Amino acid sequence: MRTVELFRLSSSALTRHKMRAFLTLLGVIIGVATVVGVVSVISGLNTYVKDKLFGLNPDIVIFTKYGIITSREEWLIARKRRDVTLTDMSVVRQECRLCAEVGAEGDRTRPVKFMDRKLSDVQIQGHTANMTSLLRVDVATGRYFTANEYDHAAAVAVIGFDVQDQLFGTMDPIGRIMKIDGYPVKVVGTLVKQGNVMGQSRDNVIYIPLTLFKNHIAPTQDIAIFIKPVGGVDGANAATDEVRTILRSLRKTKFDKDDPFGMVTAEMLQTLWRNFSQGAFLLMILAAIGGVIGVALGSGIALAVNQVFPAQVRLSFILIGIGVATFTGIVAGWIPSSKASALPPVEALRYE
Repeated sequence: MRTVELFRLSSSALTRHKMRAFLTLLGVIIGVATVVGVVSVISGLNTYVKDKLFGLNPDIVIFTKYGIITSREEWLIARKRRDVTLTDMSVVRQECRLCAEVGAEGDRTRPVKFMDRKLSDVQIQGHTANMTSLLRVDVATGRYFTANEYDHAAAVAVIGFDVQDQLFGTMDPIGRIMKIDGYPVKVVGTLVKQGNVMGQSRDNVIYIPLTLFKNHIAPTQDIAIFIKPVGGVDGANAATDEVRTILRSLRKTKFDKDDPFGMVTAEMLQTLWRNFSQGAFLLMILAAIGGVIGVALGSGIALAVNQVFPAQVRLSFILIGIGVATFTGIVAGWIPSSKASALPPVEALRYE
């Protein structure tokens, strides 16, 4: 059979079965578009999470009360653990010979006010003075607080872009006094704009000395200990084991018992995120496939019913059905991501 004749017969068949041809083409279009779109979004989010959201250097290990929680049972066990405290950090700093740096962070949401302007939920992070070497902290103007200011619990703060924009507007915030939960602090620096992810701002944040944080902002809040091992990534395992031994000793943990604290590394965070993003990807793909199958089944039922009494399959019905299915898949993947992105990375790993 010649090519021209084959093409003519194929065109004739498509013309006789317009609806079937349209549904086949529509299914292919939706499938390809969904895969390309979702893969692009997930790839972009993976890069953002790795470079921006977690902001954790690959050789940093974090010790917290909770660590990475993946089940309700783990959450219930972690809640009973003793808080990680400034005393713990001080002992680790003194005794860990394989740690090049030891720092800590506390986190809480508090209202912030300047003159008659107020922000109700700002992420307040208490840091040790060396956290700039443990986290990726980019100061735009002014400076970070000093070790002396940390030691004396000085009332100083470094503010994020959103706090600067909404509280101070066009004014230079450096040197001005604002209030965190009613406590006055002086702005000494501003942070580089980080932008949004999943509709949540990463700039609604204030950094203050952890000593000030514990004294006046959140006295009972547990903290996270950050360590940077001697020798970088190659020394991480040995330094981690040494810190584990110190913390277990402080808690008088028996040799046959699990660690009464959790650990977090950049690799753990990225692995957890990849697992989460794969789940979101599957939700969206399944929604698209379900939409195509649903349209095919619905159209088949309508055509069968049409043999008994009038029934119509309109393009608008098909588009509405696929639109609902796709929207459902996007929402199912988006809502958990959005909620998690609103929290600090370590806090987001807790299961409730």
